[in-house]
Amino acid sequence: MMVSPTTEPEAEQRPHRRRGGRSDDQEGGLSFPLKLHAMLDDAHSKDFTDVVAWQKGDKSFRVNDVNRFGSEIMPRYFNQTKFKSFQRQLNIYGFRRIQHGPLKGGYVHKSFIRGRPELSTGVTRRRNNATMAQKVIEMVQNASAVGGTQSEVAANLESMMAEADDEPIRNIAASVDFGSCNLQGVLERIFQAEETDELAG
Repeated sequence: MMVSPTTEPEAEQRPHRRRGGRSDDQEGGLSFPLKLHAMLDDAHSKDFTDVVAWQKGDKSFRVNDVNRFGSEIMPRYFNQTKFKSFQRQLNIYGFRRIQHGPLKGGYVHKSFIRGRPELSTGVTRRRNNATMAQKVIEMVQNASAVGGTQSEVAANLESMMAEADDEPIRNIAASVDFGSCNLQGVLERIFQAEETDELAG
């Protein structure tokens, strides 16, 4: 099946360009979050949801066929073929992978919702100077955006923290018994750590 990206609207705002004329994502064209929206909209309108698709609830998406996604979809929408590079971009923009519940394997960001591309202004590159606490709060928001039972939200938060790039966040994840406490208990532990500078950035 041949897949072609959605034509860019004339009025679409261009991403910020760096010195030398390069944009934050690619040279010209849509920003990475808007390319994601266009790709997922096309997946449903052009019938390649067996490769990548929005998940139930329209707040997360999943790559269903990594091989075809890399060979057929990525070159047309992202000018690359390596899935690890795509995952790295998702991580840079604050997307988190869902590890628990019926949406397991999907990617979520609190400001990435089907039919609401205007919210993509909230999907930005992670700031290098963001404090650890700010990063954890973002993880809490993403885990909550997935929905599900309270235990599933807590389990997804645990996974997101355990896979964080920052060792202090991983240490907090290791010290919290996510299985026996509710989400409120997890949050209390996180903010207690912040007050004692355990998550100071």
